[in-house]
Amino acid sequence: MADAQRPIPPAVQRLVLLGFFGIYGGFLALPRVQATPGLFWAIAGTWLGFAVWLGALALGARRRGQTLGMQFMPRKPHLVQIVMHSSVFAYWGWYWENVYAQVPLIIAQVFFAYLVDVGLSWKRYGNFRMSFGHWNIVGSTNLFLWFKDDWFALQLGMIALAYLAREYVKWEREGKSVHIFNPSAIGLTVAALGLIVTQQVHHTWGPEISVTLGYGPFAFEQMFLAGVVVQLFFAVGLVTASAAVSAVLLGLLWYAITGTWLFVDTAIPIAVFLGMTLLVTDPVSSPYTDGGKIAFGVLYSVGVMGLYILLRGMERPALGEDPGLTVAFFDKVLQVPLMNLMVRWIDRVFGGIPVRAWTERLVRLVRPADRPRPTGPAAIYAGGGLSHRVAHVVLWTGAFVAIRPQLIEHPGADPAFWQTRCDNGADATACENWRRVLVGACDAGTG
Repeated sequence: MADAQRPIPPAVQRLVLLGFFGIYGGFLALPRVQATPGLFWAIAGTWLGFAVWLGALALGARRRGQTLGMQFMPRKPHLVQIVMHSSVFAYWGWYWENVYAQVPLIIAQVFFAYLVDVGLSWKRYGNFRMSFGHWNIVGSTNLFLWFKDDWFALQLGMIALAYLAREYVKWEREGKSVHIFNPSAIGLTVAALGLIVTQQVHHTWGPEISVTLGYGPFAFEQMFLAGVVVQLFFAVGLVTASAAVSAVLLGLLWYAITGTWLFVDTAIPIAVFLGMTLLVTDPVSSPYTDGGKIAFGVLYSVGVMGLYILLRGMERPALGEDPGLTVAFFDKVLQVPLMNLMVRWIDRVFGGIPVRAWTERLVRLVRPADRPRPTGPAAIYAGGGLSHRVAHVVLWTGAFVAIRPQLIEHPGADPAFWQTRCDNGADATACENWRRVLVGACDAGTG
């Protein structure tokens, strides 16, 4: 799974560190950064802070006779994740130009992340392991929330919190010390809670992100394909499959009970589908057993449903100087840290479900029965080997084909459905849902 660790010579280490500082500081030259004081000082202030912090660590190590080191530890799956995240950004940006404009600030966050990790690693271990994983933590965070330029310091705060939690909040699983919380999700969750409590969501692009992700006519298909590629390297296919299928079934149950559609115009909102595909699927902070993965996915969808109902009830429209409050789009992140805390219990309770036995026949089509399977810590990522990951992808592909009509040809996407319920006074949200469907169709250029 991982290439061998490669020590970086001292002379090259200095060049790497100077490169991190030079690239991160170089973003101060961008016209957009210079034109926005909040953005400029967020980068300049943290650049100076890193210089002082890392300089102090280096001086302290020299006094103790300690050598601070660096190692290059590339992981091929990290490169795959970078490509898949980039494909989502590229497709999304084709239909919403703000994405391409945000790319320089996303890259700035990557080098901020490198500098944070250098400091934390040198402080704790005296050694920094450089990899491509920083691109993925930053990428997955930026698929769900951007602070506006004047508030960019809080965007950097999310990234810093992700690394602090990854480094300091750990436990033992399968004999290894691993992080408890999904790094991207913990940063997003803390930011979301702060924004909800202070009612400052209008200082972010969160509401727009949750809608514009679906502007492309094949957005669901593109995210599905990106997720499948990742699932061939990480054993997370069952999480996504169970989350998506259970979300559709819960939506149908809601309709049977209430006569209305919970998520308005689709069985799974596009940003929630992205969360199922590329956020909640961190292999370290999710269950290791197949039964646990299925339960984890179902729990995620139950959490989405409950949070959506709760958060939408808190919303209010903009009126005069009141910017309003839009918070339902946080339904995809708030439950994840709590779920991360439950994964050992989930594995104990649901790990005995004979899921692997059910898929063994399918597995034999792609793996000879006598081929050995990975064991121990390696199985965390391998999930029984490539053949089992392929089997889970096959199952997820079949499920996606089955639920796809509920995603893109949903009855709730017809304005007439909500107009009729609005005219009849059938439920309190019908008129607002009618407005949302009409506005969404116009914004996406389909109505």
